[in-house]
Amino acid sequence: MSGFSKAITFTIEFEGDHVKFVAQKLKRKHSQALLPFFANFGEGQENTLSPENASKMADAGIPILVELTESMTGLKDENGNALTIEEIAEETYFSELLMDALSKVMDASYPNKVEEGNSEERQDDISTRS
Repeated sequence: MSGFSKAITFTIEFEGDHVKFVAQKLKRKHSQALLPFFANFGEGQENTLSPENASKMADAGIPILVELTESMTGLKDENGNALTIEEIAEETYFSELLMDALSKVMDASYPNKVEEGNSEERQDDISTRS
């Protein structure tokens, strides 16, 4: 049986808040949109994005994250009002949180490879659901 699940749940700590996301995994169209930012990654190369490419990836990736996010809880404004993924996607202030969340979605969207096959192990901070 496949280890595939359609959605993941994960929590990211941001400024003392525990922000919980439930999101779908990347679809092929999303992977294709993000692939150009990883074209130069590989063995023996530094796997970091230049500031210019990081900005371009955020421009491409944040709308994808918004589309895939089913729910986001645990983040409030100064008045105690819950913030939505759509609201924080418009604010530069939350760029690091958004890119961390996108990274979690990307990591969970591809099977983990271990030597000869797929591993049944998953990251501790990400749970999946069918």
